[in-house]
Amino acid sequence: MGSAGQDMAKMRVKEVRIYPIKSIRGVSLQSSQATAMGFFYDRIFMLQRVKDDKNMHVPHFPSMCLFTTQLSPSDAHPDKVLVRFALDHTFDQPEKRLPKEEEVLEVPLAPDVDGLKTVEYTLHQTVTKGYVMPEKMCKWFSDRFGFEVRLNYIGGNKREVLGTVNPNAPQVYVGDPDPKKAAAQKSSSSDGGWLGGIKAGVENLVGTVASYAGMEGYKGVNDGITYADLAPFLVVNWKSFLEAQERVGTTIDMEKFRPNIVVEGAEDKWEEDYWNEISIGSEESGSRIVFTANCPRCASINVDYATGRPAEDAQGQLLKSLQSDRRVDPGMKYSPCFGKYGFLSQKNGMRPTHPITITVGDVVEITKKNDRMTHLYWPGVST
Repeated sequence: MGSAGQDMAKMRVKEVRIYPIKSIRGVSLQSSQATAMGFFYDRIFMLQRVKDDKNMHVPHFPSMCLFTTQLSPSDAHPDKVLVRFALDHTFDQPEKRLPKEEEVLEVPLAPDVDGLKTVEYTLHQTVTKGYVMPEKMCKWFSDRFGFEVRLNYIGGNKREVLGTVNPNAPQVYVGDPDPKKAAAQKSSSSDGGWLGGIKAGVENLVGTVASYAGMEGYKGVNDGITYADLAPFLVVNWKSFLEAQERVGTTIDMEKFRPNIVVEGAEDKWEEDYWNEISIGSEESGSRIVFTANCPRCASINVDYATGRPAEDAQGQLLKSLQSDRRVDPGMKYSPCFGKYGFLSQKNGMRPTHPITITVGDVVEITKKNDRMTHLYWPGVST
C-alpha cells in the first residue's frame, strides 16, 4: 500500500517522552534528539535487586511507579537526572522514616565509569554489560524499596535486537510460516553503544543501511538498544489511548504505556496495527520511523501510580479490557497489543548523519502501510 499523503497531514506529535531509569517514571519533553538507539538518555539506567540479580520491572515491583524523574538544569541541556520518591518512608514500612536532606538523588547522565564495577546480565535473552553506580546512589534506592538494590548504567554497551523485531531481518506477517527461520537471517548490529550513536551523529559519520525495493520501503537502522525492552522507539496512537481509557471508564496516565512518541490526529483507533513507516517533521529532514512489531502488554498497565500497588479500582481492569479483542499478534497470543515498536531511518535509505530533533507539534505522515499485521518473534519472549 502506498503513502497516505495529504489525508494524513493533520497527524502530529502530541507527546515526546523519555525514561532515563528503566521502569520508573519518565519525563515529558517539548523535544528530544533521536539517534538509531533511541532518544538521548532514554533507558540508560536500570535497577536490579541484589539478592537474586533480578532485573526490576513495574509488574514485579509496582512501587517503582512512586519514583519520579526530572532533567536538570534544563530539559534542553541536561547533565543529570533528579530522582524523587513519593513517600517519606520506606515502601510498606512507615516506621522507617527517610531523611529530609536526602529527598532528591542526583544522577549524572554521562557518568565517569573509571573505577566503577562492571556487571554482566541478561535482559530478554540478550546479554550485555553495565556499570554499577556508586554505593551512595544504590543505597538511596535500597532505603526506599526496603531491600538492597543496585543502579546500573549501560555506558558504551548495548543489547542485540533479536528475532523479527530486528529491522534488518525479513519481515514476517500474520499467516506467514516459520518466523524463526526469518529471524535467523537477520543482519548483525553495528558497534558503538548509545554514546557512540550520539558521537557518530555529531561527527557526521555517514554509513549505509540495508534497504530494499518494493512496497515496504527502507529498513530501519539497527545499532542495538539500551535497556528498552525490544526496540529503541515505542509509538502510540492517541485515538487508541482514548479508546483504552473509555473501556475502563476512568482517567488513565499515559505513562502506563511507556511511549516515546504519542501521535494525535489518526483517522481511527488501532489503525497503527498496519503502519509500516511514518515520517516526522519536514520533508527536507527525511526522518522516518520504520515499525517492525506491535507492542504486547503485561500487568504493568494495571498498577495504581498513586499507591505503587496493583489498582483495586477500574484501573486494575485495563489489561483485561484489552485482552477481549487486542490479542492480535500470534507471536504473543496471550498478550494484548498496544503501540508500535520502531527504528529510525531516512527516506533515502541512508543512516541519519546527525541526531534528529523530534518536537511536539511536528507533522506526522503515514508513508507506508502493511496489508497484514506483523508476527512478532523474539526468542524467550514470544509464545
